[in-house]
Amino acid sequence: MVDSMSDALLAEARQVFVRSFASDFTLPVIARAEGATITDVDGKEYLDFSSGQMCATVGHNHPRIADAVRRAADRAVHINSAMLSPEVIAVGRRVVELLPPPLDKVFFLSTGGESNEAALKIAKKVTGRYEIVGDVRGRGLLMGLDFVKDRVSKRPAEAEAEAITRECLKRGLFLAATRQPGRYWVWRVAPPLTISRAEIDRALEIIDVAIRTVVGS
Repeated sequence: MVDSMSDALLAEARQVFVRSFASDFTLPVIARAEGATITDVDGKEYLDFSSGQMCATVGHNHPRIADAVRRAADRAVHINSAMLSPEVIAVGRRVVELLPPPLDKVFFLSTGGESNEAALKIAKKVTGRYEIVGDVRGRGLLMGLDFVKDRVSKRPAEAEAEAITRECLKRGLFLAATRQPGRYWVWRVAPPLTISRAEIDRALEIIDVAIRTVVGS
């Protein structure tokens, strides 16, 4: 016997969905949301302090956003990614206006993971990279930096990586590493979310000097 509409819907969900790490189908079924409040199918209200999994940071169903979505749906729901619309160009121009110099171009992507990957590829293309640095991967402020003898075999450059890490520490930067002898040697870069741009710039300068000190240019 079910006690509510949520219970009935959750019972149906358990029959048709694969259970995932993110849901065991016990949370209420949500019917609508506005501002910081979400309301389930039984009419009970909740304050949403997850901001819709951080995707509704300006509040649920913000009227200006909802209106823009409705207007866009009336014109074109989706176009090929090789094409542009007036709205996309306008958003691009507005973002450029907000960027600090010398940044003057934007590249729209779908997710944070895609954005980080693209940023890393662009940085490698523009600045070049030390041969000892293999893969650079990660998301947001959690990054992994691989030290290798060469980028083909990807054999770990263990002695050099240890020396670079010591050089960084000597200059005021602590970096933790994860390693398995003969297989990999990786920096696990995870600064706090409150890190400032100046502190990031300082850390990058220390890393640059440390690598040049140990392996040269």
